[in-house]
Formats: sequence, C-alpha cells, structure tokens
Amino acid sequence: TVPPRVSVAVRLVDIQDEPRVRWMEVVALHGRDRLGFLGQKEITDFDLLLADAMSEVFESLERDLIAETGARGLDRPQRRHDPRAWASPTDEPLLAESGVRVAVLPFRADGTSRFAARILETMFLRHLSKFPDVHVIEPGVIRDALLGARIIMYEGPSLDQTDIIGSLVSADLEITGSVRTYSASAGVSSVPFIEFWTVGFEPSGKQSVWSSFSSNRGSDGVRFFRSGTVSSTEKLAFEMSRAIVHRWADTP
Repeated sequence: TVPPRVSVAVRLVDIQDEPRVRWMEVVALHGRDRLGFLGQKEITDFDLLLADAMSEVFESLERDLIAETGARGLDRPQRRHDPRAWASPTDEPLLAESGVRVAVLPFRADGTSRFAARILETMFLRHLSKFPDVHVIEPGVIRDALLGARIIMYEGPSLDQTDIIGSLVSADLEITGSVRTYSASAGVSSVPFIEFWTVGFEPSGKQSVWSSFSSNRGSDGVRFFRSGTVSSTEKLAFEMSRAIVHRWADTP
C-alpha cells in the first residue's frame, strides 16, 4: 500500500499600506516520515496525517505572530541539501540590508510540469517570509504587474525585463529559476528526485547577484534503515530551497 502524503500552504497578507506577505507556512508530510525500525510509526490514515499537518500550521502561526515567542528566521539546514554549485559576485548576504524588498518571480518548468515550478516558488516565499526585516512582495501584485506590462517570460526574465519589473513593484531583489527534474516517489521504496536552478537579480544594477544549481534525492546522506529519508517531493523541495535562502541571510 502506498502511504498517504499531504501538503498544506497558508499565507497571511498584510494590506494595510500595500500587499506584502506577513507570514507563511508550508507543511509537507508523508506517512513514512517518522518511520522506525521494521515499519514502526508509519501513518496509513490520511485524515490523521492531515490533522498533524494542520497542527503544525497553527503552531507556526501562534509561535511567529500571536505569541511572538519564536526566533524568526530559518533553522540551519542540513548540509546534504546545499546546492551542488553556486556563485555570487558579492561577499555580503543578499538579505543583509534591513527592509530589502524581494520579489519571487515565476519559475520556469524546463522539462517538467508547471505545478513543480509553482511549488518551488511557494517554498521560496515561505522561507523569505520568516525574516521580519525582509519585505516579501505579495505574488498577486507581481502577477498583476506582469499582466499590466504585458510581460511574458517563456525562457525566464531578461535583464531588461527584471529592470522593468523591479521598477513596477519597487523590488530590490528578484528571485527566479527553472525546474529541470521533479520526480515524485511512486511507491513504498522509491524516493523523490529534484533538480533546479535559482537566479537572483538586482534590478538597480541590472546584474545577477546569485546563481545556483541544486540536485538531491530523498535518500541522500541516509545510511541505516532509511532513517532520515525524505519521502515526499514537497518536503525535499522545502529543504533544498531552505538551504539556499539560509545562505542569502548568512555569510557561508
């Protein structure tokens, strides 16, 4: 029997002055996430898995916004999910400046489904929203600007287009990329596999400030009894994108 899996994405948009992502959470769970020796702790009930996911969402909301007891930012990711290669012309973290305005542009689906590209966009939005000093521009504002300017990005944005988009939404940093492989785990023993590129543009200087390539399987770094295996594609995308955003916020 194929174990159940569930993914939930919730975001809170502040529209007091202009739309911005105030808080966002993404939870991706798989029935085999807490798998122990000889299949112990495997969840086979979808409703139970969904209840666990919603519980994590509400805990995040209470921790980050209601109680304000959590340390905002990102936990340090595991090294196994770092990008395979990356380059940046600056030694300064991309998110070092307080109040930096970040726009996550549409990712391109290169040989995979558009759904996979949307998932990567969602993951980057979630991670960026964890930094209170980062102004994450609401995706609806970006889509409206693209439609209004009649900008269609078949092959990703050009430098001229990033300049136009940056001026329309007042972005200091624009993030986009392309997804080459997004292979879900199809059975009990299979694992997900994801490959994607990420690019960061600085509209004011009309230059690329980040480029990276990420490639991971859910079994990377796993040695004994599948302990630590990432079983769902969404969870793997979550961890891989988190490793990148963590580098933007902290000097490697």
